[in-house]
Amino acid sequence: MKRLASFLFLLAAAVLLWPVATAKAATFAVAPVFPSNQIDRASGYLDLRVTPGSEQTLHIKVQNQTAASHRYQVAVNRAATSATGVIDYTKHDLPAAKSLAVNIETLLPAVQTVTVGPHKVATVALRLTVPQTSFAGILLGGIRVQQADGADAGQVAYVIGLQLRQTKPLPAPKLRLNQVAATATGSGVTVAAKLENTAATIVNDLNVKAAITRVGSTKVVLHRQVSGLRMAPNSVFAFPVALTPTTLAAGRYEATITAKAGAKTWHFTRRFAVKAAVTQAATSSTQSPTRHGLALAPWLVAGLIIVLAGLALGVFYLLSNR
Repeated sequence: MKRLASFLFLLAAAVLLWPVATAKAATFAVAPVFPSNQIDRASGYLDLRVTPGSEQTLHIKVQNQTAASHRYQVAVNRAATSATGVIDYTKHDLPAAKSLAVNIETLLPAVQTVTVGPHKVATVALRLTVPQTSFAGILLGGIRVQQADGADAGQVAYVIGLQLRQTKPLPAPKLRLNQVAATATGSGVTVAAKLENTAATIVNDLNVKAAITRVGSTKVVLHRQVSGLRMAPNSVFAFPVALTPTTLAAGRYEATITAKAGAKTWHFTRRFAVKAAVTQAATSSTQSPTRHGLALAPWLVAGLIIVLAGLALGVFYLLSNR
């Protein structure tokens, strides 16, 4: 019995530690090569002073740390603002905000792939073409590199920030409220206030407070306040008024939003409608049974199989001893 108990204990420990043990470490590294027009060489990203109509070639180094040759995808992505209020460089060719005058993605090559030999370092060249017309503020993006083949394809990515500017003083942040919209999800209704940073500058330490009331009533049905947010230049932030979907009856509502960054404060009021079709779609989604059953993570399924197999072996061991 002691041997059986020890065996089952070790089996349970192996199952608990298995997902951690199989987590793969990074197999490559990237680094920028600073050109002569780099503003601050102490920074870990490319911060370049450019002139209208100029052209130059940017370089980054990709180091393959494995014993096999691999392909790596290199893409320049325009900075966006995620729904969690952070600056995001992971997506390419996103819809542009109306205030965006120059798209940094159009100034450099499209997505390209480079092959790096085992334990080798390759230098990737990116040709930058600055527009003939001058621009104020900054153009912000990221050079994203990820492995494109093998078992680690798409699992690990690195981003080297890329910031372009022509003039030293940066414009002050400027926000506007584009829309407040209610949409149906699988578990209720979500309400998002779409704020746009119309200035070519980063909004730091943004505080947003939103309250939703029904038109003709002072009772607050939804409320949220978040601080420490950031917005990319000329980007849209779909601020979720509720973190989780909620139940809202059809009707007309009013959103009151206050945003603050530094000494700047913006106040917005916008009415919007929750249509009956939205509430019906949300209700039917939450009440209808799922057709796919319970979805389990692959590692959990494997772990359960190991546990069941171990229990079967343990019972067999016990019965054979008897």
